[in-house]
Amino acid sequence: MKINRRLVLLVTAPLTVAVAFSVLALAPATNQALQAGRLTSMVEVADQASELTYRMQRERAAATALVSEQGDAEEFRLRTEETDRSIAGFRGRAEGLSAVPGSARGALDRIERFAEEMPGLRAQVRSGSSTVSALA
Repeated sequence: MKINRRLVLLVTAPLTVAVAFSVLALAPATNQALQAGRLTSMVEVADQASELTYRMQRERAAATALVSEQGDAEEFRLRTEETDRSIAGFRGRAEGLSAVPGSARGALDRIERFAEEMPGLRAQVRSGSSTVSALA
């Protein structure tokens, strides 16, 4: 019986040390993987923000044309629908972010505030009470 105990002790001690060192070696890699995942999510949000910017620019051009009586209401409606889909996509991606640095959080908040102002601006365009310079 003493030989079995010694054999178990001889195997268990090095195995315990090996497992402990493995855990210590994997901890930084796990942290790096988590950071890479967050960075990927931030890049996806930035990509969606660039798409949103493009859609807003197209909507602004259609709004300017409508106000200056060089465009039509149907074109403006199509552009607003595209922008709304892009806003929804942006919000969906932005909600999925887990940890956002302060400067990025400020940018996300500004985009959100501007998106909330869009219905009022669109109403001004449709009513004709907005000027081209105000839209620009």
